[in-house]
Amino acid sequence: MLALTRNFHDEQIPNDVNLEFKNLNSLILANFQLRGPIPEWLSRCHKLQFLDLSWNHLGGNIPSWFGKFESLFYLNLSNNSLKGEIPKSFTELRSLISGKVTIEEPVSSFELYTAGQGGPSLSYTQISSFRPTIDLSYNILQGPIWPGFGNLKRLHVLNLKENKFSGPIPNNLSGMIGLEKLDLSHNKLSGEIPH
Repeated sequence: MLALTRNFHDEQIPNDVNLEFKNLNSLILANFQLRGPIPEWLSRCHKLQFLDLSWNHLGGNIPSWFGKFESLFYLNLSNNSLKGEIPKSFTELRSLISGKVTIEEPVSSFELYTAGQGGPSLSYTQISSFRPTIDLSYNILQGPIWPGFGNLKRLHVLNLKENKFSGPIPNNLSGMIGLEKLDLSHNKLSGEIPH
């Protein structure tokens, strides 16, 4: 696990192609004000389960290789400047389709940045205490919401608010049987929310 919240303000996110963290299961780089695209070296973190890059200035498109992570269950890319469409590969995240969250080793207590929620930062002792989440809110993402999101039966939180998504809300979203929170507000969507 690597947690570096609130450090390295207003710097370029490292994009060294030689960086490799084979055993990294959790990465928290929240509230750094980091600039640049999501780095390619993250695609080689095959054991990644928890990724929080929120509250930065990351730009460009979300890479399609996110769908190749077999264990990723928590992804927070909120409050950045990411653009383009959500890669269809997001609908293929195995741990959110049928997997169970299992942590390979104990994790010590760490701080999670929770700006804008009106409370102090929270401290957790287990990554598995987090609900399976995809949070892409407060970006510049556009295009459709893929019907394949309905395959993510283990997903508890899907937050896509404050983007530029358009088109109908897919009926297939009703397939997310574990969903506890769905926020599609402040987009250009049409139709009814499936039940």
